[in-house]
Amino acid sequence: MRDQSMLTESKNEAEFSPQGLRKRFSHEAFLAHAQTILPEGVLDESRRRFQEDRKRLNEEIRHFWRSFGDMTLLALFSIWVEERPDTEVIENREAILAGNFIKFQDASGEFLQVRDLKSKEFLLTLENIRCQGELSAQEQERWVEIFVDFHNWMSLQSISYIPEIVDPDKERTRNRALSHADFVRLIGCLDDRCRLVSKLLYFGGNRTIEQIIEIDIENIDFEKHFISFDSSLYSYPLHVFRDIRRLIGSRASGQVFVGRQNSPINPSTIFRNVKEAAVGIGLGDLFSPKILTQNR
Repeated sequence: MRDQSMLTESKNEAEFSPQGLRKRFSHEAFLAHAQTILPEGVLDESRRRFQEDRKRLNEEIRHFWRSFGDMTLLALFSIWVEERPDTEVIENREAILAGNFIKFQDASGEFLQVRDLKSKEFLLTLENIRCQGELSAQEQERWVEIFVDFHNWMSLQSISYIPEIVDPDKERTRNRALSHADFVRLIGCLDDRCRLVSKLLYFGGNRTIEQIIEIDIENIDFEKHFISFDSSLYSYPLHVFRDIRRLIGSRASGQVFVGRQNSPINPSTIFRNVKEAAVGIGLGDLFSPKILTQNR
């Protein structure tokens, strides 16, 4: 009996599945059945009204998109600030208007229109913020959050004329065991050398400290943003290469990480410094730099 019941139940599920329904009802049969249920003329009237309203809405959206695309980026940014008065934005208006973070004018001085904004270019703006050496790691991330917020506000207000974006660093590391927020807190407590090692670990797959500190300058492609490890290429964010440039200075060969008189660096020194910083910000006594390469 139990087997028969299960068989009947399975048959009923198959009958009312999408595939089963398609077998039972042709398109015409379904419409005919709906018309017998609905009051006379309701289906035809609803179809007509839906098609007219959809056409009118699409025309209005296209008109709005043309108008929206003609707006200058600076005007739209000003409207965003008015709707969301942010103390940091207001206090740093001179740096913003000077184009230190986002470009409001082209090379000829013409104000950029919203239609000129490309998401890839805006993502480059986020990279450029993270390349601002005079800002702390926490300040960089705060400005990144502000401009992602602005961009996605434009997307919402424009009915997706501007597509949404996600922070590429957060997307790249969303499965890491250490959250991006905690990572930012950590590198904010490190010197330039340890910060760079930490970034190369966190953003670069499953590397070890030993592999990182042995990176040769000649194995770095600064144009395409790749680093070669054992004949395999790994991509990194643009700001990582900015940090490498700052560290190596004018050197064009040899290892990236060197001590006094170009002597090799002891990996235990990096390990100890990163661990001490992690413990200091409350990540626990069991923290190890290896956690930077681990996923949840």
